[in-house]
Amino acid sequence: MEDICQQLLALIAQDPGKRLIPKLARVEPLLSALDALAQAERVMLVSGFYIGRAQAWETDGPLGTLILADALSRAGAEVTVLTDEGALPVFSSGSRLLEKPVELLGLPAGSRPDAISLIDRYQPDVVVAIERTGRSSDGRYYNASGFDVTEHVAHLDDLFIEAMKRKVITIAVGDGGNELGFGALLTEAQDLLGDASHIACTTPCHHLIPCGVSNWGGYALAALYALRQGSPCLTDELTLQAMLSAIVQAGAIDGVAGLPVETVDGLPLTVETGVFRGVMGTVDAFRRSKTQSAD
Repeated sequence: MEDICQQLLALIAQDPGKRLIPKLARVEPLLSALDALAQAERVMLVSGFYIGRAQAWETDGPLGTLILADALSRAGAEVTVLTDEGALPVFSSGSRLLEKPVELLGLPAGSRPDAISLIDRYQPDVVVAIERTGRSSDGRYYNASGFDVTEHVAHLDDLFIEAMKRKVITIAVGDGGNELGFGALLTEAQDLLGDASHIACTTPCHHLIPCGVSNWGGYALAALYALRQGSPCLTDELTLQAMLSAIVQAGAIDGVAGLPVETVDGLPLTVETGVFRGVMGTVDAFRRSKTQSAD
C-alpha cells in the first residue's frame, strides 16, 4: 500500500493556496491512519469550521468528512459525525446523498462537551477530525485570518485528549495549522505560520495528515479504505458536485471568498473536482492492475 499512498500524497499535498502547511505531509501517517480505520468497527468523525467574518461554516470539511463517512458505512462501520449545532443543516443536507445515513450530532456553540461521556456513549475505535478548529496556546480558537471564533464553536479538543488517554486512535486532517491535531507538529506548524503562529492548534493526535485542502485528505482516506476493505465503488464526481451544491444551499460558504458559492478555499471548482477525480482514478487504476495480476 505504500506505493499507492505515495501517489495519493502527491495529489493531496499540492498547495495551490500557498499555505505552506502541506510541506509537512508525509506518507507514514497516511499509512498508519489507514491501518487504524481498517480495523475499526465504530468511527467518530469531527468537522465543521466556522468563518467568523461571514458567520457561516465553510465548504472545506463537510465534503471530505461525508465522503469518508460513506466509505466507512458501506463497509459496515458505525459512523457518527460531530459538529456544531449551527452546522447541522450543512451536514444534514450533504448526508442525504449518501448511500447509507450516518448519525449526526450537533454540539452547542461555546460549549465544552463532556468528552468522557461522549466516548462512553459512542465507544469509537477511531476519532477523525477533518478541518476542525483547534485550541491555540492562549486557549482560544481562531480561523486562518486570525478571527477569534471561540464563542461560536464547540470546544472539542478534550475529546481528542480523552481518546488518546484511552488508547483510542486519533487522526486529524488540516491545511492551515490551526486545525485540531496540529499539536503533533506544533513547532513545525508555528514556523510555517510565521507571524500568525499564535493561531496554531496545540492539541496533538496520533496521525496527522496535512493537505492543500482538508477535503482532499478525506477523499484519500475514503479511497484507500475502500481499496483496503474491498468495498464497492465510492461516491462519484457527479454526486460530489451535487453534495457541494446541497451544502451551499444549506448555508455553507467558500471559506476564503466568504461567499455562498460552489467552490472550496477560493479555488476554481475544477481544482476540487480534479483532485477528487485524481484520487479516485489512481485507486481505481491500482485496483484494476492488481486484478489483472491475479488473473
